Amino acid sequence: MAPMRRWWIGYILLIQLFLLESVQAQTDFTASETMGCTPFTVSFAIDLSTVDTDTISTVEWHFGIGLAITANATDTVEFEYTTEGNYTVTLVINDFRSDAIIKTDYITVHRTINSAFRVEEYAPNHNFRFIPLDPITDTFATYFYNWRYNELTGDDLRINDYVVTIDNQSIAIDSVTLDTGIYEVTLWIDDVYGCFSRSTQIIEVYDAVVLPNVFVTGLGEYYTIDPQNLNIVLRFQVFNRYGLLVYEQEAPVIYWDGNTNSGKELIIGVYYFVLEAIQGDSTDRYNQNGFIHLYRAD
Repeated sequence: MAPMRRWWIGYILLIQLFLLESVQAQTDFTASETMGCTPFTVSFAIDLSTVDTDTISTVEWHFGIGLAITANATDTVEFEYTTEGNYTVTLVINDFRSDAIIKTDYITVHRTINSAFRVEEYAPNHNFRFIPLDPITDTFATYFYNWRYNELTGDDLRINDYVVTIDNQSIAIDSVTLDTGIYEVTLWIDDVYGCFSRSTQIIEVYDAVVLPNVFVTGLGEYYTIDPQNLNIVLRFQVFNRYGLLVYEQEAPVIYWDGNTNSGKELIIGVYYFVLEAIQGDSTDRYNQNGFIHLYRAD
């Protein structure tokens, strides 16, 4: 009886092993989406209509990048793809790797172009270039660049559109002339795969300050430097012919009465000045120096 019993137990184990292996052969899995744009989050789950979950003891997911996640048979697992490419997804049930469920190039991920940009003023009179920072690398895709210049201090709305590929991506650099004011500048990038990106910057455009080189004191007026932009902080320094600092002020608007900081009247003559913006002037448009001829009316 003992040999017969051992044979019977072995037969049962063999049947169980066969059933467990057949589980993997019959099972299928699904993804919430199979094509998307970085960063692309996909939910994976076993198709419960194709398997009896009581026959599954272990589940192992592979997402095509060398990373494995273990889960229960009824779990939905999520994975985020951050790099473009085609990814093969593999499901291993009950550790039977030779019978793994493999879906080759199951997930397709396209790169989302980052719409960040920089601004440079390349010529006087408010001539600007708006330059995208993320280059195109896909040799097959077509991209749609949409620049919007919304004047927050007025009613001007300007829109420039470009169709861009890897071969002509320099045309996405937008050169515009803006009037004085505050603008909300937005770059919209869309592509043929449905990927999109948005970036916005606030651009303040002001005229350069023109300083007169003659100032007559004693008339109740001030030597005034007003950029009409309270975000700008100026430093104004006046030096005598010996190079000594005789007056200094830091403020959004400069008012100088022709005296020293202590209130002493300066003698008639030529003085050297230095003006610089110490806050809020990324273009250095206010930085200048020169000479002021000081006279008195009395």
